[in-house]
Amino acid sequence: MSEYELPMDIDWEVARESLCLGKILGEGEFGKVVKAECVGILKPGLQSVTAVKMLKEGHTDAEMMALVSEMEMMKMIGKHVNIINLLGCCTQDGPLYVIVEYAPNGNLREFLRNHRPGNSWSFGVLLWEIMTLGGTPYPTVPGQYMYQHLSAGHRMEKPPCCSLEM
Repeated sequence: MSEYELPMDIDWEVARESLCLGKILGEGEFGKVVKAECVGILKPGLQSVTAVKMLKEGHTDAEMMALVSEMEMMKMIGKHVNIINLLGCCTQDGPLYVIVEYAPNGNLREFLRNHRPGNSWSFGVLLWEIMTLGGTPYPTVPGQYMYQHLSAGHRMEKPPCCSLEM
């Protein structure tokens, strides 16, 4: 049972009984992600593989607020093909579960470590896409002119939300 009372969002709430939690996929300092099967989250009656983010025992109020904020941000962003999307949540009668799409290749950091980007330019483009939440790099340059564009020394500007250090 959770000591927090969160308002129920009928558009996102999933019945706990429809979830079957599985093995741990990853852990952080205060949270963990487990693989889960969920009935009806994508299609009525259909069982889907998902990932569920949750807090560990002994978490702080600040850590709870961080997970709630992440969930609310994902609700506002909505669905996008280039990000892990929110599928639902369990906010009532137990711990907070944030249900997201399952990524069969694991988290981005491990994927990049296992599949080293081919060069610094392609890695830079990948970082730019991440920082713009899936934006299209060089949107005004037709593909057949990309080589000429780059050879002339043109580069993308830093995304507005990206620090200079990045």
